[in-house]
Amino acid sequence: MGLVVAQVNWALAMLDVVHALDLRDVILVGHSVSAMVAVLAANREPGRFERLILIGPSPRYVNDPPYVGGFERADIEGLLEMMDRNYIGWAEFLAPAIIKNADRPELGQELTESFCSTDPVVARRFAEATFLSDNRADLARVRVPSLILQCSDDMVAPLEVGDYLRRELPDSTLRVMKATGHCPHMSHPEETIELMREYLPQERGRHRTPKEYLPKRTPQTTLQLLAIAAHSGKHIGAVCTAIHRDKGEWGVRGILGVRALMRQHGIVAVEDACAAALEMGVPTYRFVRRYLERRPRPPLALRQVDPLIRQLTLYRDHINRMTKESPDEPR
Repeated sequence: MGLVVAQVNWALAMLDVVHALDLRDVILVGHSVSAMVAVLAANREPGRFERLILIGPSPRYVNDPPYVGGFERADIEGLLEMMDRNYIGWAEFLAPAIIKNADRPELGQELTESFCSTDPVVARRFAEATFLSDNRADLARVRVPSLILQCSDDMVAPLEVGDYLRRELPDSTLRVMKATGHCPHMSHPEETIELMREYLPQERGRHRTPKEYLPKRTPQTTLQLLAIAAHSGKHIGAVCTAIHRDKGEWGVRGILGVRALMRQHGIVAVEDACAAALEMGVPTYRFVRRYLERRPRPPLALRQVDPLIRQLTLYRDHINRMTKESPDEPR
């Protein structure tokens, strides 16, 4: 009972954030146990969520024939006992096994350090609530479309778990990744992002074109636009290249939009806005436009003010001439 209460509390905490920010049409991304917490949150308030993206999810980690979860109960109890006796040793053993990518030891080290920075008492309770949980009965109640990202070799959530979720989770899509290990967002972020983008609805007014129908080469006109952008400024060129890389030929409109912003605000201002976009990791036309719209207006320079003063002076002299009394008029 305590395990169920723990997961429900995590889901309620997630909903507290949604309520505090008054979020609607949420696309919720959950990894591992957080994926099941996302399921619980969506079951409580399905109207708040548009999609669920579940990375390495598992409704139950312990085998329960014919269900395959990946662990025997004795395995889990052994891991929990090891946490009690030697928490650092447990972290150094489990983290590399979870990450799986032996050719990149820095990933295992990063996860080990994350484990070691957690209070051992809190981590022990969390591990017990996670590995001994059973959320299989919650799957059938989900009314929010979901994407299941299943790694091809994952000791925590094996392939059988992904197949089970695809069968039991309504309106779900299963994608088996080339990535291995339990943390593809760390070890294979490019593949993770690509699969998420393929699944999520497109922006209004856009249509997804199958890759086989896209041109094999970038059209000459697009290359010319990118060359002009690169010549205009280093950061402008980088943002336009990123727009084209992310959206292909659909991104030409965004590149043209950046050029229009250069005419409206000046190259220097757009270069600064593009630098901010790159620094924030949002190299899009929309970000650049909003950045320019919200930035404070620079004070007018003297050379800008001087012509205004001259025009006002000419206008004053013209008014004086028009209103000056004629010497022939009777007083």
